[in-house]
Amino acid sequence: MNFDWSSYLDLARELGGRPEQAAQRTSVSRAYYSAFHAASGSIQVNGVSTNPKFNGHPHKAVWSVYGSSVRSECKKIAVYGFRLRDARVQADYDAARDVCADQVRRSLRDAQSIVEDVALCVPEGFTATRAGRLQSLVRAARRLFVK
Repeated sequence: MNFDWSSYLDLARELGGRPEQAAQRTSVSRAYYSAFHAASGSIQVNGVSTNPKFNGHPHKAVWSVYGSSVRSECKKIAVYGFRLRDARVQADYDAARDVCADQVRRSLRDAQSIVEDVALCVPEGFTATRAGRLQSLVRAARRLFVK
């Protein structure tokens, strides 16, 4: 049986209602991972290619493929995804700064939006042919002007 990553969002909501800093931090972290896995799963199911330069950096690859889309809905997913990632890094690693209730609410809102929207917005994905076409045009232009 596959794990249902959306249960992380339920847990994030539950923890976000508690006042302890550990609960607040974990809420932000779980909200992020529910959104990340929803977005990652959607691009995998739909066969969307990510830019190979992000191999080994799955989080950057997922949010970047949404951000490079021409569709505004996909770009919104990327903005929320990168913002959530930054909040998660702060919550998980920055002991000097407290995670406030506003940050928890925003993270929960962003994660909910991503989880709902990824099914409606499939990014075009990275294609080597797009990059290859540009290189071909540049080579052709050089041939015309260098002769």
